[in-house]
Order: sequence, then C-alpha cells, then structure tokens
Amino acid sequence: MSHPNDPFENAFLKSPHAQIVASRGRVRVANRSASQLLVQSPDAASISDTPLEAYFDDFSNAIEPGIEPVHLTLSSPCEKGPISCQARITRLSEDDNLWQIEPVIDDSNDSISETTLSEALDRSPDGIVLLDRKSDDSDYRVQFANRAACDILALGDRVEGESLKGICASYGFLEIDTLVKESSASQDQASRSEVVIEFGKQTKSVIVSIQRTGVDDYTLSVVDVTQARHVERQLETSSHELDRLSVQVPGVYFHLKINNSGDPSFPFISEKVVELLGVEARNVMKDASIAMGAVYIEDLERVYESLAVSSKNLNPLYLEYRVKGPNGRQKWVSTKAVPEKLLDDTIIWYGIFEDVTLRKESEERLRMVSAAVDVSSDFILMMNVEDEGVYHNHSFGSILGYDSTDQLNESGGATSLFNDRGLFDKIGQETQEYGHWQGDV
Repeated sequence: MSHPNDPFENAFLKSPHAQIVASRGRVRVANRSASQLLVQSPDAASISDTPLEAYFDDFSNAIEPGIEPVHLTLSSPCEKGPISCQARITRLSEDDNLWQIEPVIDDSNDSISETTLSEALDRSPDGIVLLDRKSDDSDYRVQFANRAACDILALGDRVEGESLKGICASYGFLEIDTLVKESSASQDQASRSEVVIEFGKQTKSVIVSIQRTGVDDYTLSVVDVTQARHVERQLETSSHELDRLSVQVPGVYFHLKINNSGDPSFPFISEKVVELLGVEARNVMKDASIAMGAVYIEDLERVYESLAVSSKNLNPLYLEYRVKGPNGRQKWVSTKAVPEKLLDDTIIWYGIFEDVTLRKESEERLRMVSAAVDVSSDFILMMNVEDEGVYHNHSFGSILGYDSTDQLNESGGATSLFNDRGLFDKIGQETQEYGHWQGDV
C-alpha cells in the first residue's frame, strides 16, 4: 500500500466492506472490516502475511478468481455473528487478487434479540425514530427512538409510547405530515427534506426522512447537518480568499454543485472565466446555465454523461470539449475536478477549467501534416542521431521495399541505403550545421 496518509489507503482501511489484497494464498493487506470479520479484531495488521486458508474451512473452493462469488465457511465465526460468507475474487496482477467478502446472514436465525437491535440502532450517528400513526391521524406514537434522535430533537429521557407532538418541541418544524403524504405517493414509499429547527436562540439544520414501513408504521430519520452547512457557508462566503488563491492557479478555478434534482450551480468560479467565456464570474454564480450553455451542443451530452459517471462512482473528472468563447470563437476546454458527496447526497466538484485550444489546434495541424507526408509521392525517411530509422512514409516502403523501420535498422540503418559512406557522413554533417541538405544521390 501507499503512504499512510494517502486518502485512497484511508478509504480502503476504513471501508465498511471487508476487503483483502492477497498474494499467492497469503494476506498481503486487509482492511479493518475484514479483520473484524475473520478474527474479531479491528487491528488489520494482525492478519497481514498470514495464510488465507487459516480463516476458511473450504478455502480450496476459492483458488482461482472468477466472475461469480464463492461461498465459504468461516473457520472462527464470532458468537451470534455470520458463520459463512461470499467472496468475490478479482485478479489485480499476475500474483495479486482482491477479495471482497460479504457475510451471509441466515434469515431463519431469529436468535438476534430485540435488545441487540436496539443497541445497534443506539450506536448509529443518525437519529432514528420508529412511529405508528394514531387511528384518528392526529399524531404519531413513538415506538422507539435512539440516542442520536433524542439528542438532535431534544426528546427527553422517556419516549416509548409517548405522543411525538407531546415530547418534540420542534414538531412543527419537521413537516412530518407533508413528508408522510409525499412518501405515500412515491414509488419507494419514502420522502425527505431539509429543515431548520429553532431551540430558543439556537438553530439546527436537519435532513428529515420518512420511510413508510407498514400500513400505519413509519421510520423517521434525522441527520444533523448544522456543522456541514456552516462549513459550506464559510467556503461560499470566503470569496475574497478564494479569488486571491485562484489568481495563482492556471486556468479557471471552480466549485460545481449538482443537487438531487440534477440542477447545476456554481457556488464559486474565479474571475478568469471572463477570459475563457467572455462572461462575468458573478453572473455565472447566479445562473449556471450561462456557463453550461456555452458548451457545444454536440459535446453537451458527453459532458453530462461524464458528470453522471463521476457522481455515481466519485471518480475524478477528466474531460475535454468545445465551448463558444468571446465573439463566438470556438475554444477547447480541459476540465479536471475531484468530486465530494455531501451529507444531503449533493455532489460538489472542485476543479479547474483550462483553455487548451492551442494544443488541440497544434495536434490537428500535426495530424494533417502527418497525413500529407504519409501519402506524399516523395519517399521520406526520418532517422535519429544513431542513424536509425524512426519513421518512413508509404512511398519509401513501396519504392525501396522496406515494410518497417525495424526491417531497415536490422539491415544496417540509414547508412545501408548509401554506397558511398563519405556522402552519407557529409549529408549528416551539413544537415546538423545548416539545418538542411539538398542534392542528388
């Protein structure tokens, strides 16, 4: 693995999914979830360089990588935990394989107690409240509320069996009745919104979700995003500092946000956008369509497809496309950006727009020149300082009978074309001295 501070290594080690990189039947590196599953310890280093067969009774079933997952029995399952798992094995290199391990939960095993489930829900950082609606639809009775919910909504100590309106001073801010109606009408029986709750002089930004789980049963989820919104406001209001930093960055520095409805916005874009598109940064931050509308219609679908893939997989965005610059002139833009998923599932990219028009035009000119050289009736040979051929056009091969430069170099290189070695040396000397040579051979 790479440096311990590498974000990719951190993501691997902290992933909730058990993963192992194995080499020739031994654990090369494992994450914490894998260590917890196999030896009931979060110390991933404790199973490094150990044989995989020590952890599975039927390890021989998983010798070779394959498309389908392999069912394996754990050698040392934890009490009340899974006794088997499914391993999906993917080849990374000649020696290394990636093991993605999912525990298999026996649905017929009802030994998991209600107390165990309650303890698990209590450890969740998200607030969870189980509700049932009263027969007159006037209120909701609390069946269960975890610690996070009691803290976020200030519910108090006794909640089970109580009226939600009676114990939740912020009930009116939650808009539960509206969310319930929306969840009943939606295909997945769920709805969500972000609200601001007031507690005297204190306010909280909370994402509220309702999931219908039965005829009159609902699960209320609340996530406190107050700190996240505070950070976002600081970031968006620090335009002076961002402007100062963005001046030192080549290209146009930007923050691009796309919400759950797919609507784009630019919380920040540097003033250099006026050089690229001929529009003011403040106008782009008010209306993102000014920038998105500058993209050539032939390239726009590809841009949105790339954003969708980056959003889904949280992969860095690398893309080149055409835009209409000042006075309608075509420009080529390179976009490089890194996505981040916020708590409300909004995706924001931090990146740079860079004008690469000169490079793209040079590439096109080079392509055209290369095509012209290749079809020229003159036979053309390019060689290096060691007198080896590095390129020849079609006429050279057809006139002199060489299929490739390798064939020419195997027969002695460019010098083999001259009976007079002195003439060849003279051509080379004058070319290096004057930049060209012309004559009959």
